[in-house]
Amino acid sequence: MTKHSMIVFNTTYCIDKSAVSEALGYLRDTYIPSVLISNLFTNPRLCRVLGSNDDEGENYSLQFEVESVEVLEKWYAEKGRALHEALVNRFGQQVAAFATLLQPIDTK
Repeated sequence: MTKHSMIVFNTTYCIDKSAVSEALGYLRDTYIPSVLISNLFTNPRLCRVLGSNDDEGENYSLQFEVESVEVLEKWYAEKGRALHEALVNRFGQQVAAFATLLQPIDTK
């Protein structure tokens, strides 16, 4: 197993059907640029989670690559927490989120 220097920071969003369009627009136009401006994150990817939708909402995954857990934690303390709070303040119960950290594994 080869060690990778990058960590994938994944956040899964459960978005109420009534807010999907607005929430995706917010993620694309505000949230992602606000994360990238730090120059600590690269390769943003926003994906719809297939097979997980129900009558009430849809799920989406937003991923960034970051150098290390330490860099992520420092960014979160300095900028990320406020960015998350802004999303919560804007959407309230219409958007729920949980984050996971992924370590890529070499497949060769």
